[in-house]
Amino acid sequence: MPKLYTHGHIKDKSSNKRWWVFFLGAILLIASVWLYVYIDTSQSKVIDDSENRAITSEYKVEKTEARAIDEPTYTMEVPLGWIETDRYLDNGRLFVEYRGPKGTMEHGRKVEIYSGGLPRDPSSTRLVEISNKNGSELKVGRISDRCHTFTDSLEQVATPEPELAKWNNIEFMCNFSAAMNTISAGSVNDGQLILLNGEITSNSYFFRYSDQNTTTNFDIFKDILESFEAK
Repeated sequence: MPKLYTHGHIKDKSSNKRWWVFFLGAILLIASVWLYVYIDTSQSKVIDDSENRAITSEYKVEKTEARAIDEPTYTMEVPLGWIETDRYLDNGRLFVEYRGPKGTMEHGRKVEIYSGGLPRDPSSTRLVEISNKNGSELKVGRISDRCHTFTDSLEQVATPEPELAKWNNIEFMCNFSAAMNTISAGSVNDGQLILLNGEITSNSYFFRYSDQNTTTNFDIFKDILESFEAK
């Protein structure tokens, strides 16, 4: 093996090559280990996120942009882009309905507000508990499971008759329909007809939300209720 003199020392070319091979091999080994750890960590994050989405798919937490509504006896907010689709008086009860427009991500969602009394059919498949926060506003609590799971009949049927149910000491009319996905609001003291006292008005209100969208978002209803204020 040939040897070179460098500054009075003998330099072995083969030894120098072996050192570089060892150095490059070490770098490749470190890079391989780092890449393996990075990929493994990334996969773990994806799995965790998908599990969270599965758990919270019905209760999204994003706050949507809002449109202010100003009625004679109350104010509230609905998601930006929602439109008024119905309004009428029924034996002194004012009914107003807002919907997400067709052709948008909000299609299939609507909220109904009755002022002055209950609708002819106040039933829903779920209930959200609310309480009076300061006389004129609402404090929103938990949402129940589908009401057929805690009534005498544990089956969902195609054409059900509403039945009185009770959840967290709140009575409400339960709808057993498997096709419907509705929530009404209720409190221990008032049931489904909530009394609110504003500075200039005193009135009772019924609230119901329907979500037939491909992705259920019950937080929209919570946001609407939390924005509601009697005048």
